Amino acid sequence: MPRAPIAHPHAREAIGLLDAARILAQASGASVISQEIAVRSAEHLGIDEHGLREEERRLIAFLVSEPSLPELVHAQAGAPRKPS
Repeated sequence: MPRAPIAHPHAREAIGLLDAARILAQASGASVISQEIAVRSAEHLGIDEHGLREEERRLIAFLVSEPSLPELVHAQAGAPRKPS
């Protein structure tokens, strides 16, 4: 049965997680997707307890490690810094 078009940007990820959980449940002989199976499926897909993937965690770590994003953008663009 064909799926309806997906409108929400995160719906594709949610469906992927659901598919992974369904496959894991079937492979383990479970008739339902338990919380344990859902968590294991998310971990297998690289999704942490906050719902973030590796690339999102790296981006956040980068943004947090920089003194300030506006200063970084100005420096990359070669724009003069505002006097302090």
